[in-house]
Amino acid sequence: MAEPRAALTILARETGGVFAGDTNDLRDAVSRMQADLATYYMLGYTSTWPAGSEQTRAVRVRVRQKGAYVLVRHAVAPALGSGG
Repeated sequence: MAEPRAALTILARETGGVFAGDTNDLRDAVSRMQADLATYYMLGYTSTWPAGSEQTRAVRVRVRQKGAYVLVRHAVAPALGSGG
């Protein structure tokens, strides 16, 4: 059982989420989801890498506003079958 939990924790961390495990009380997790959905920005970009490139790209986001809370994917990879 520990292996799936570890995989879900890693998946959540790498995609900007949080794993709410080891509890039957999801109030804190749902409250956080509601707060996250109430105020967010979505950023996107168009890659300049050649089509067909299968390299993972590092992502870094910086903000100037003091006290801002940032969740970000640390890397992105081309979608399967996208050709880049």
